Amino acid sequence: MTLTAAPDDHRLLQSVEDELEDIFIVSQVNLIAGEETGFAVAAASGLKCETLLELPGKASAATKGTPTLCQRCGQIVANMHIGEVEHEG
Repeated sequence: MTLTAAPDDHRLLQSVEDELEDIFIVSQVNLIAGEETGFAVAAASGLKCETLLELPGKASAATKGTPTLCQRCGQIVANMHIGEVEHEG
């Protein structure tokens, strides 16, 4: 999604720029300053998260070992401790 914003709108949107993808429920938002506010939607490029169909985005410790998951899903999987077995005794 490309979001073109008039000066006042642009300042407001910049304050929440890191959250625009969640606000608009899209994989990518490119915020551009312009004369008028408007948007254009196109298919996102890149690999998609296997769970949410979002782009994996920036690599993080949470996505190591789970390169086909976005950061959110990678963090959830990392916290699940899959494969760990408790031994009693």
